[in-house]
Amino acid sequence: MGSWNNECRLLGHVGSIELNEKRTRAVVSLATNTRYMKDGQDYEETDWHRVIVFDLDRLGRAAKGSLVQCIGRLRYNKVDRDGRTIKFPEIVCASFVVLKDPAAQQDEQQGGAGEDEAFFYTAEPGDFPGQQDLEDEPFHR
Repeated sequence: MGSWNNECRLLGHVGSIELNEKRTRAVVSLATNTRYMKDGQDYEETDWHRVIVFDLDRLGRAAKGSLVQCIGRLRYNKVDRDGRTIKFPEIVCASFVVLKDPAAQQDEQQGGAGEDEAFFYTAEPGDFPGQQDLEDEPFHR
C-alpha cells in the first residue's frame, strides 16, 4: 500500500451498504465495539463509521452483519445544513476483507459447504480517485 501518513484500520460489522445512483461507489455503515470495565461492571459502546468504497468488487460477499476489516485513509467531509457547516469523518477504503459472512455461516449450520476463505482486495498505486472523481458524492463540497 505504500507509505501512508494517514491510515485507519477498522474491524467491525456491516450495518448497511448503499450504492449511489451511478453505481460508482458504495457507502458502508460499519459498527465497531469497545468493551471496558468500570467499577466492576462490564460496558460496551458501539461506534458507527462511514466507509467509502469506490471499487464495488472490493465488497465481495459483504452483507448486513458481515464481520469485515477495512483499511483506508481518514478524511473529513463538509456539508452545509441550515446555514451551518457540519464536518464529519469518513474512511476512504483501500483494503476490504470479509472475515465472516452470516449467509455462509447459516449454510454451514444447515449442512451446506459454506465458504472458509475470506475475500481480499488490496488497492494498487493510483487506485484512489482524484478530486474530479468525488463530484458525484452527495456530501462533497
